[in-house]
Amino acid sequence: MSDVTPAGQPTAIDIFTAPLEHESDTTVLSQLISDGVIDPAQIVAVTGKVEGNTPGENSRGNAMDAVRRLLTGAAKLPEEHVAQIPFVLSSGGVGILSPHLAVYTRSPWEGPVGESRLVLGTALSDPILPEWVGRRQTVEQVAATVHRAAQQAGIAPEDAEYVLTKNRGVSAADIQEAAARGVRIEPFDRAHATAQTTGGAALGIAVATGAIAMPDESAIGFDGSLYSPVASCSAGNENERSQVVLLGNSAAAGGSLRVGHAVMHDLLDITALHRALRSAGMDIADGAILSPAQRARVKALYVKVGTPIEGRLRGRRQVHQGQNPAYFNELKAAVAGAYSVFMQDTIMYISNAAFHQGPEGGGTVAAIVSQR
Repeated sequence: MSDVTPAGQPTAIDIFTAPLEHESDTTVLSQLISDGVIDPAQIVAVTGKVEGNTPGENSRGNAMDAVRRLLTGAAKLPEEHVAQIPFVLSSGGVGILSPHLAVYTRSPWEGPVGESRLVLGTALSDPILPEWVGRRQTVEQVAATVHRAAQQAGIAPEDAEYVLTKNRGVSAADIQEAAARGVRIEPFDRAHATAQTTGGAALGIAVATGAIAMPDESAIGFDGSLYSPVASCSAGNENERSQVVLLGNSAAAGGSLRVGHAVMHDLLDITALHRALRSAGMDIADGAILSPAQRARVKALYVKVGTPIEGRLRGRRQVHQGQNPAYFNELKAAVAGAYSVFMQDTIMYISNAAFHQGPEGGGTVAAIVSQR
């Protein structure tokens, strides 16, 4: 379903926040469904922040499986329908970040249209082979999937305000499986492994939205001058397909929500938050702390953060990577702390490793704001 029904009726996107008491918690979502607040058949995407922090943990997979069990069990949706709902979940619920799900629904709209309102398109890529991760094939697959998501949303790909993806990672089992097929997967350079894994997806978004031409494969994870200003990509072993959630605005849509984005130039660029909020329709000055009324209007916030270039943040040395194995979690917690002060809330989606997602050393920010 796009921003109009087959009968030509406009539709509206809404978002419901479900805090998580543990990674498989569906209590709030189940209550929203049983109370009739959410029609499960209208759920079109799920994003969220879950708590896992240790190597090898499966908090994202556990959270996704729990929601799928709820939808196919108590909600009685067909398994094939639920399998098409993309889940873009980020683990690493560090610092004061609060684990939660953001559940998106699409429903018919009987009110007036003509204002620019939130539209959402989703699509799943074809299965990504492990040897394609970080390679040109991933760029091509994600670009094609973004095009399909934009078509579903009823907007041109270049009009996307933000694109979230969850992509395939490469596990030891994947490497063994490929070897059994006679395919050798060369290990990624450790310093660039995450940038290559998620970078291919980010460059696929950049290609699809017209930010860049198709890059050379050698640029993936290395050339920081190539990026998408509207991408937030991460990877995991819970999916073989790239899960794409594309957000934009259209005058043909109903509802009260609008999405806006901003580029974060470096990790101290906190006014990226305010620029994203203004882009989404909120009248707010740089550096302002949100009032309770303003905070109530923010239905979702997404922040993708990069790593300081060559270990320097505005010239100041950072003790990171090999010198500090906990640096990436600490970085995410630090940015979350700064954003939480201005938001006056701890529910937000913050993910690190933003290579090819905003300028090198920076990142991207998106906010979804109610216009009421």
